[in-house]
Amino acid sequence: MYLSGKEIILQKGPYEAHIVTVGAALCKLTYKGYNLVLEHDANSVANAHLNKILAPWPNRIYAGNYSIDGTEYSLPINDKSSNCAIHGMLAWSLWKVKKRTIDKLVLTNYVVANPYYPFMLKAKVTYKLSKNFGLKVNIKLTNISSHKAPVAIGVHPYITSNNEKIDQCKLVLPKLYKAVFDDKFILKELSDCKDEQKFTQANLIGAYQVDNCFSVAQDEYTVTLIGSKISTYLKSNSKYLQLYSAEKMNREGFAVEPMTDCVNAFNQKHFKDYLEPHDSLKLSFIISAQEN
Repeated sequence: MYLSGKEIILQKGPYEAHIVTVGAALCKLTYKGYNLVLEHDANSVANAHLNKILAPWPNRIYAGNYSIDGTEYSLPINDKSSNCAIHGMLAWSLWKVKKRTIDKLVLTNYVVANPYYPFMLKAKVTYKLSKNFGLKVNIKLTNISSHKAPVAIGVHPYITSNNEKIDQCKLVLPKLYKAVFDDKFILKELSDCKDEQKFTQANLIGAYQVDNCFSVAQDEYTVTLIGSKISTYLKSNSKYLQLYSAEKMNREGFAVEPMTDCVNAFNQKHFKDYLEPHDSLKLSFIISAQEN
């Protein structure tokens, strides 16, 4: 057992994936030996929620506070700089191996009811490698409480073109709308993107910096990072996306974080993902590559 739990290695064709059971995190993914995500040693504590599953909320809940049907709850603050509860309750917990083959892994876990989130959820993540399509990840949360529960899902992959500095890479983004928040992270508007507009076609990243939430215009989308030797693709159908240019990671990757809802999800007027008993919420994405 490592500091990040058990390490499971999957292989299929040119792809190899390493998953650890703490946070159900992808600690390494390669294509023909090229790194597709920023990796971390299984016997270490991952930095910046690297490639972890985030539930029952991604990103942050401002001041840890939210309410349901007139009852207020307060989540523990684990990011003092923003005064927020960030990234849910499963990122640092130990997941259980349910099924494993040479190219597939199923992990399960539970969000356990507690005074600040009095709901019980069953969590399941499936990692599956394909020699043609890369790594597909399916995440599913099911409400096993006797009453409705607020639920959102996210994931925190840092894609990379073999650890090449993103300043020297090109980026392709889908049509996006920038989420604009007030000082308490309440969504004010979705605005047209000026800085991101140039990346609807392949363009050099250069000094571009970003750490923001966006709404995705289409039902399915692809983000592409093009390096000198390898192009890395992340495909998903999530409604929202957090992009971060990874200054904390020496700009050797680019965080592309699919989310079922936006920042401070439980407090937004549009939030509708209250799961009734036995209902489920899903999120899926694919990471693949090709040589340039």
